Amino acid sequence: MSHTNNLDKDGVRQIFTSSTPAKSIFMSDMDNITDGKFITTDQNDAESKTEGPLKFWRVKAKDVHYGDNSVGKTIRLNLNAGGGLDKKQKHTWKDKPGPKFIWTPQDSKNTEFTYYIRAYNKINGHGTASNHVVCSTKFRGGIHTDNHDPRASCCELTLRIGEGNDTLDYHFEYDHPDYLNDGNGTHKLEANNDTQINKWFGRKTVVWTNADGKSVTARDYIDLDPFHQNGKPKNNWKPLQEKIFTTQGKYNEIILWGGMFTSRIDGFNTVDYAISSLREITPPTS
Repeated sequence: MSHTNNLDKDGVRQIFTSSTPAKSIFMSDMDNITDGKFITTDQNDAESKTEGPLKFWRVKAKDVHYGDNSVGKTIRLNLNAGGGLDKKQKHTWKDKPGPKFIWTPQDSKNTEFTYYIRAYNKINGHGTASNHVVCSTKFRGGIHTDNHDPRASCCELTLRIGEGNDTLDYHFEYDHPDYLNDGNGTHKLEANNDTQINKWFGRKTVVWTNADGKSVTARDYIDLDPFHQNGKPKNNWKPLQEKIFTTQGKYNEIILWGGMFTSRIDGFNTVDYAISSLREITPPTS
C-alpha cells in the first residue's frame, strides 16, 4: 500500500507515501519564488503577503499573445524537486532513445503536487483571451515557448475556476502549444468542481507511472474549504478527476520521463499561492 494519512511539514495531509529517499520542495522554505533553483515563475512578479495567520505569495499575471491577436493573462509556478531548474534543459520527448528525464537524472517523476490558490481580477478580453481561463496542472515537462516546440514534453489536467464539472479535462502537450485530446475526457471522481473566483481552494495533482510500465495515471484532489482560522490546512481532500495517459496521435511516446511540474492559471490578473509543495511518492502497485 502507498496511501498514508501523515502530515507534511506545513500540516498538509499526505495522500501517498513519500519515496525513499525522500525528495521534496516546499514553497514555505523559499525566500524567493520567482527565480530559484527548484521553484520559479515565468517572469511573473510575486510579493510575500499575510492575512491574519496565513502567509502566501501574491503573483501578478503577464501578457500572453494568442493566434487571433487577442491578449490574455497567464501565471505559472514551476517546480522540480530533483535536480532543479537552474540549468539548461537537456532533453525533449523526441530524443532517441526515449528520455528518462528532461532536466537532470534527479527530475521529479512520481509526485504529489499540492498548491492552494485564490484567483481574482478576471480579465475582460476578446477572442481567445476572453475564454482562456483555465487552471492547469502540467507535469513531467520542460520549457513552454516557441511554436511547435518539443521542449514542453508534458501532459496536463485542467479545470476552470467557478465554471463547474463540465470544464474538467486534460491534454497532451509534448510540443508547445500543440494540444491534443482523444475526446474521452477525464474520469469524474467523488468531488465536484465547485471552485469560485476570489475564494481559496486547495488542489493536489498526483502523478505516477503504473506497474505495467506502459501508462501513467494523473489524479486530481480538491479541498474547497481549505483553512482553519489559525491558517492551518483543514485537509478536506476529495478526489476530483483522473486520467490514464498512454499515447495520442503524433505523441507516440508514453510520458515515462521525469521533469518540471507547473501550476498555470490563465485569464486572471492576480493569483495568490499558499502552502505549495512537490513531493516524490511511492507509486501504488494496483
